Amino acid sequence: MNRSLVLCLALTVALAACQQQAPADQAVAPAPAPAAVEPAAPPIAPGKQLERPMPDGIALQVPYNAVYDKDLAAKDGGTRRRVILEFLDGNVESIGTQLEGQLKTAGYRKGKPRDEEGGVRTNYARTRDGSKVSILIRPKLDQRFRDDRALGTVSFSWTPPKTN
Repeated sequence: MNRSLVLCLALTVALAACQQQAPADQAVAPAPAPAAVEPAAPPIAPGKQLERPMPDGIALQVPYNAVYDKDLAAKDGGTRRRVILEFLDGNVESIGTQLEGQLKTAGYRKGKPRDEEGGVRTNYARTRDGSKVSILIRPKLDQRFRDDRALGTVSFSWTPPKTN
């Protein structure tokens, strides 16, 4: 039995001596722990959509809830279109920048923005045909919204081109 024990020990020592250890300067670093990945926020579902497109291809590029869309009598006897949207993403500045770019592409010139009703009103005009657009963008203050997710409102008032 002593002989078996000695033989076992000799084999263990021999195997240990045969294994080569990696030099300390070539030691393999342990793999980094995977970074915690936060789940992406689910996309914001849009609310009620407009039943007809806005003039000149203008479109809010964030989810919104359509609140109001009517053609109204204008002071000059014509009509104007009034649209009110509750925006569900973005803020007054980002919405304003987005719409300004679209209106510029459609040929409108920007008037001077002014503070109004807790928001910003900007008037735009297109000289080639007399079209006008007035936009009031308001953040969510103390007013009630149809969609609880709303962050503010955008009110559009379009005066169509003059006809000769």
